[in-house]
Amino acid sequence: MVNLSSLLKDCGISCNNPTCTEWNSGIQAIEDAINTAVQSQIPPIFPLTDGATINVDWSKSPTQRVIIAGNRTFAFTGAKSGQRCHLILVQNGVGGFTSPTWPASMRGSGGSITAPTGTANKTTHYVMVYDDIAGKYDVLSVTTNL
Repeated sequence: MVNLSSLLKDCGISCNNPTCTEWNSGIQAIEDAINTAVQSQIPPIFPLTDGATINVDWSKSPTQRVIIAGNRTFAFTGAKSGQRCHLILVQNGVGGFTSPTWPASMRGSGGSITAPTGTANKTTHYVMVYDDIAGKYDVLSVTTNL
């Protein structure tokens, strides 16, 4: 969150006089506008529908989540060059689904991609970046068992 009053004070600009009500109201209005604009730039997590094949269209949101009830096949589309893509994979209440079929366009370090946690109701996060020249989703990090 932006705190413009503190920033201005750090720069030696302030109004501590009780008659500075307009100044303080104006600063608060600017802070509110900046914070609203920043928050509006954070896209929501897009909910995916579970099924035998899960189609992830990255143009809908860079962060997408699905609760899986089995080993699934994933298909990726819609990413732009250099786009960060964040897939949140949640095990259902049963769990045990650790063998997804990833698209050929997804590549991990050394040619392997970490399997998701199999623990019921736990989450695995896959963070990738899309390389449009190679046509690949490069896995940057995998965090399991959250």
